[in-house]
Amino acid sequence: MTGYFPLIVPPDLICEESPIMSYSTLMESGCNNEIHPKESDLISGESTKRQNEFITGRICARRALKNLQIYNFPILFNEHKLPLFPSTVKGSIAHTSSYCAVVLGLNFKYKSIGIDIEHISKMKSRYFNTLCTNEELLFLKKYSEQEQMEKATILFSAKEAFYKLQFQITQKMLFFKDVCCSILDDNTFSIRLYKQLDKQFYYNATFAGLYYISNEMIFTALHLEVD
Repeated sequence: MTGYFPLIVPPDLICEESPIMSYSTLMESGCNNEIHPKESDLISGESTKRQNEFITGRICARRALKNLQIYNFPILFNEHKLPLFPSTVKGSIAHTSSYCAVVLGLNFKYKSIGIDIEHISKMKSRYFNTLCTNEELLFLKKYSEQEQMEKATILFSAKEAFYKLQFQITQKMLFFKDVCCSILDDNTFSIRLYKQLDKQFYYNATFAGLYYISNEMIFTALHLEVD
């Protein structure tokens, strides 16, 4: 499998990636065999942007499920908008306006997976005070303005990936300053939790992840294995 996430997740995780597809074009051209009718029902009346992003994620997820010998499974969502994968599967979906990725694993080994994708060009310095803890703000000040945009995007993306990771387990909300991210060597990062969520996600707990930079995009990933 090609793409970016195989570079930052364990090799036994299934990754599928794609540029954002056009939902209307797929439907009108008759090339809609990868679109499940139940998923189409979920996005009826949604904006074109939302339809394109949603259906690309579902097509990628179904392609990934085929690698696990699971076929034609409709990937709906719950009241929290979390994708409902088969009961034997853990996974995460991420997209920007132009690119989408899905990472899946079997639940006998993986407890949770969190991934994210962000465009560096979307980051603005005026966002820093909302996104960053005091430690992170001091960290950004070490860099030039251009480097700050890249580093801040990594911080933001890592927090988004961690939010997905923990929410699958705790179903509890986090704000940006509830976690502190440290960007380390070798494309690694560490998340420190500043809020008590449960026995695993406790105050001051740390979680390791990986990031990758390509084509002005940041890709981040974390996973938790079954104890």
